Amino acid sequence: MSISGATAGEVRVAIEAGSATPMANGEIYRNSYHFLFVFNGGQIQAVREYMDTAYAAAFFARLSAAEQEDRK
Repeated sequence: MSISGATAGEVRVAIEAGSATPMANGEIYRNSYHFLFVFNGGQIQAVREYMDTAYAAAFFARLSAAEQEDRK
């Protein structure tokens, strides 16, 4: 995962990141992420993660279908 941007306020830190993960079949899984950290008293109070869930669902459905086809 690589960080492409960050911004910080009084109690929040936002991180933009991306992934490029090689899969066992040679395909590359790429996705974009946004992480939001909320602090209280110098400690992390909450973390939220956002990503392209439609892309992830389509990618892993295609990967699963290919694996099932390979088993035939």
